Amino acid sequence: MTQARDYFSILGLMRHYRLDYDELRKAYHCAQQQTHPDNAIGGKAKQQAIADAALVNEAYRVLKTPVLRALYFLQINGIEPQSAVLSETFLENQLTLREAAENALHDRDEETIDRLLMQLTEASRQRQEMLAHLLDDDSLSCENLRQALPITMELQFLERFREDLEEKKEYADEA
Repeated sequence: MTQARDYFSILGLMRHYRLDYDELRKAYHCAQQQTHPDNAIGGKAKQQAIADAALVNEAYRVLKTPVLRALYFLQINGIEPQSAVLSETFLENQLTLREAAENALHDRDEETIDRLLMQLTEASRQRQEMLAHLLDDDSLSCENLRQALPITMELQFLERFREDLEEKKEYADEA
């Protein structure tokens, strides 16, 4: 595989933030079959096939996850996520939600926990739609990328919070 580390081209996909997951999965399986080490003959060919298969797996892992895909999209366009600053309003809102989550977990209030999880899921979905609008623009500009950066960081924050809350809910259910 002589392609550069462009995960979209490795899987034969157009470079868009919004992806059809069935198409992504099919492209992954096709690329997996093409690069499978068992298809290689000889030591060097097998080593190269192993490296290619690992690259296909990495491409799929990144592109199937909205947060990682957004971070990758920014990276390949020269934007470093470390430069993002989240708004004070967003952070204050997240703090309020985290406090509500901790109280609900302490009180074993499943209704509130489920409502918070739905809020987080919806907020993530909204960020993903905003990113698709900005990053899938045919005339992708520096301004679009600049606007996408804090949205990506918010999405990452929301997804971590949602995953953490789901894990704590699961743990509380087992206790």
